[in-house]
Amino acid sequence: MKEIKIKFRTPLLKETFDSLPKEDIMKKRIERFIEKIKQNPFKTGQPIAKDKIPKEYLKEGFDSVYWFGLSKEWRLIYSLVGVNEIEILCIVLDWFDSHKDYERKFGY
Repeated sequence: MKEIKIKFRTPLLKETFDSLPKEDIMKKRIERFIEKIKQNPFKTGQPIAKDKIPKEYLKEGFDSVYWFGLSKEWRLIYSLVGVNEIEILCIVLDWFDSHKDYERKFGY
């Protein structure tokens, strides 16, 4: 089984996550996502259609993007990158606490 490593797209995104209080519901949901992705990285989220991937992600080399429902309204966006034969890197690209923001970003 490949080792799953979790990284955040930007230092600011990581700092934002780290600054959330321990009991914050968003932080707990993101931690739940991390546990799920480590258990089964290819069956955790749903792929986003290639024509819906924002240009900023494509410019950064993320052409395989997935979403994971943190709640009915909240979405976490991530990409899986095969680093080598023994490791997979999961990059947390963004999360949204409003479905409208998510729809706006992806043009739905």
